[in-house]
Amino acid sequence: MELDESAMEQIHFPSRNEMEKMNNDELFEVANRNPSFRKVMVKYILSLNVKPKPVVVIYDEEGNYDLRKIGLPERLKNVLLQNDFQYLRDLSTVRSEHLFQMKNFGEKSYKELLAVLDAYGFQLADGKE
Repeated sequence: MELDESAMEQIHFPSRNEMEKMNNDELFEVANRNPSFRKVMVKYILSLNVKPKPVVVIYDEEGNYDLRKIGLPERLKNVLLQNDFQYLRDLSTVRSEHLFQMKNFGEKSYKELLAVLDAYGFQLADGKE
């Protein structure tokens, strides 16, 4: 199956050779970066004759990662939701000092949150790691 090379170049995604070296999880992560590229990626993955695993949509139509769906530990998810955070991007405007002021948010929650933010390409407003 031929991929639309112009679409790939236009949005700066990996080449076909690079994609052939990726596993399904990595390919789905690339697809999640841009909603318009998802269809191309799904067609490519299906062309590999590998049965894809069911995918749980963890983002909305605008590409916002929903805190309820990304697999956060229950305690951390509940603290964030109780403090009116709905999407990962909401946390990119928050400083670490604000997080520690929230009830039930401590060092363990902080470390878990930093790991999740890093995995999805986000960081806190103060850029602490």
